[in-house]
Amino acid sequence: MIERYFLIIDVETTKRNTVADFGAVLVDLQTGEILDQLGVFLYDEYITNADLFYIKNVPSDHFWSKRNAKLRRIQAHDMVQKGQRWIGATSKINEWLALQVAAYDPVFTAFNWAFDREKCRRSGIQIDLGRHGAHWCLYQSSKKAFLDDPEYLLFCERRGFKTKGGKAQCTANAVAQYLIGELPDEPHTSLEDARDYEVPIALELRKRGVI
Repeated sequence: MIERYFLIIDVETTKRNTVADFGAVLVDLQTGEILDQLGVFLYDEYITNADLFYIKNVPSDHFWSKRNAKLRRIQAHDMVQKGQRWIGATSKINEWLALQVAAYDPVFTAFNWAFDREKCRRSGIQIDLGRHGAHWCLYQSSKKAFLDDPEYLLFCERRGFKTKGGKAQCTANAVAQYLIGELPDEPHTSLEDARDYEVPIALELRKRGVI
């Protein structure tokens, strides 16, 4: 059976490995239509100003530096003030997920399903409400679809999308830029990453018969 509805989830996390920013997009892979979407800063993490995830001892201009984590926190406040995010309790996210399951029974997935699922579970987000599985993970599916694609490998070579070992990257950022063309780097905000980067990847994977 070919699954029609996918709920693509993306999370940004805190230093204590909980979800700070939750995003989800319900997409019809048959038509490409986005049926619903959600972007929420979790109340507990937002109110307590929990440290966003950062990597120790990287240069201060690195995206994942401690300095930039503080700037990202300021950006989060700006997004709330501009109406681009609302602050919500985990229970409200779970209610929204339950509504999607009741209406569409979608496959739950993410670009890195194992990572996002574990962080959601730690945060009380009922990620197991929907059907899911490693075979629907967008990252694993992308590796099958793109790492044997000569055009994608050439694209990564030209753009410098390489792993430390010198092989082509298979990140959501690299794959989405290959598919769409003129696209800035992922902002690492949950809803935007899911909607603008991972949905196009899922649609292409469906076109190639991988998911």
